[in-house]
Amino acid sequence: MELVELIRGIATDDATFEAAKEFVTRLGKHIAVSEDFPAFIVNRILLPMINEAIYTLYEGVGNVEAIDAAMKLGAHHPMGRWNLPISSVSILASRSCRCCMRVWRTPVPPARCW
Repeated sequence: MELVELIRGIATDDATFEAAKEFVTRLGKHIAVSEDFPAFIVNRILLPMINEAIYTLYEGVGNVEAIDAAMKLGAHHPMGRWNLPISSVSILASRSCRCCMRVWRTPVPPARCW
């Protein structure tokens, strides 16, 4: 991964945040600074998209190959030798996505999601 999302918590002081930025820069990674919100930036966008792709498959709109081709060629979402969103989703990942989506909709998260 080329990206590191840096999140400044409510108690993070300037020195700590700057040290984290310097460390990430030394690693040769790109920094995206995010506010402290659930799922930050990448997962806040990615997880609903994966969830929708699973429903697209479930409803029979397209098969795995068609959905992956559509996302790769139509939305430019390649990821190594796997393409987003379907072929990169394992059973565990789909459960994690489901848990995250439920937590975002619930004012008080459940003790266990699955």
